[in-house]
Amino acid sequence: MEAFFFIWYNNSAMNHTENYYSPKQGRLPLFITDFLDICDPVLAFDKIMEEIEIKKYLKPEPAFKLGRPGYNRVNMLKTVLFGFMDIGYASLRELEVRCKTNIRYMYLMDYETPSYRAFSYFINEEI
Repeated sequence: MEAFFFIWYNNSAMNHTENYYSPKQGRLPLFITDFLDICDPVLAFDKIMEEIEIKKYLKPEPAFKLGRPGYNRVNMLKTVLFGFMDIGYASLRELEVRCKTNIRYMYLMDYETPSYRAFSYFINEEI
């Protein structure tokens, strides 16, 4: 009887954990800077951009906005400038792909992944 209960308990416990467990649940390490080398150019670029206060080069934000909240404007400008620094001429679609796959661009955008249309709107309307 004990063996039957043990087998039944193990099977029922396994069935419940399979529904709620995924090996891709968390991101470790939690800080993306742990992936980057201390001499990585994106860290120096980010530090320089913070020191020169690039927010003053953007158009003032409107008093009201309709729709969804936009992406961080400073991070968008950092990403566009870093894209031109990194690869020369950066197409908007290439910036979109790099924000999804490249750790440096993920660091600059704080894990946000804007589309090429968001980059286009930002360049044409916000700068």
